[in-house]
Amino acid sequence: MKRSMAAFCGAATLLAGLAFSMSRAASSTEKSYVKVEIRGRFVSAGAEGRPETPVVEAEGMMIELQFGDQPADAGILQKLSNQTVIVRGTLRRANPDRLICVVEGDVVPATQGTRDAQYLIGYQEGQEKAVESLSRSLGLKVLDRYEPGNYLVVELTEKADAKFLEKLKENRAVRYVEKNMEVRIPEKKGADPD
Repeated sequence: MKRSMAAFCGAATLLAGLAFSMSRAASSTEKSYVKVEIRGRFVSAGAEGRPETPVVEAEGMMIELQFGDQPADAGILQKLSNQTVIVRGTLRRANPDRLICVVEGDVVPATQGTRDAQYLIGYQEGQEKAVESLSRSLGLKVLDRYEPGNYLVVELTEKADAKFLEKLKENRAVRYVEKNMEVRIPEKKGADPD
């Protein structure tokens, strides 16, 4: 898929803006964070000055990966070296030139972790655990939980039940099941940027 130079510059500017706003928000009494999904080339080791640190190169930036309580399998990471991957996590800035993604879940090949394989499952008030359990029993992996909207983001796995959609829709705890899609608003040509 071709992208324009403006799209690349826009993404880099957005990330730089996020990093700047993260530093300003750090002084606030509220805990702030930035959840990200990064698609880029995985480099199993290569952060400058930190040769054991895995990084993802995306939009011309090198983003270090940190694996929290559950360290990543070195063998799997080695197999992913120099491949395009999807990484989900929380972005933080260690210093002005160093971005870190605290990885949530697995680093997966880009063909496996696309939005095409993700679904949003809305659940009835108080039914999150029941719907989460049902999703797992149907071979779906829970990627994220959004309590304010009462929905889960799930991803298909190799073990997904062929009739998972029907089974979810039949369950009374489920309000809806929709494919997770990316929606973009087209830019108007000649429009004033204000």
